[in-house]
Amino acid sequence: MPWLARDLRLALRVLRKEVAFTALAVLTLGLGIGAATTIFSVIDAVLFNPYPYAHIERNVALEVRDLSRAGAGGRAFFKLPELLDYKDQVQSFEDVIAAGFTDVLYTSARAPSSSRAPS
Repeated sequence: MPWLARDLRLALRVLRKEVAFTALAVLTLGLGIGAATTIFSVIDAVLFNPYPYAHIERNVALEVRDLSRAGAGGRAFFKLPELLDYKDQVQSFEDVIAAGFTDVLYTSARAPSSSRAPS
């Protein structure tokens, strides 16, 4: 291992003598490490963990399927008072959250069209 100590002393002597090269090398390494960290953080947040909930694999989605309330499609959603009652009474789940939808009217040169968008 004496060769390692000798090589490190030589490297430090050369880096001390060449200040501009040392500054450029440190700056390049810092920018490269910072860019790689940023890119991997974004990839992790977008691809591997896109939901803001812990343990997404344990989440469930509930909807009401009642032909009398929803018409021919057989699909309706919880009304707010029902959801609040459900949240107060539920014992099986850690928490209850909701997402809503609203009608949106898009206009274009051809004609207006209606769509449902999450709110």
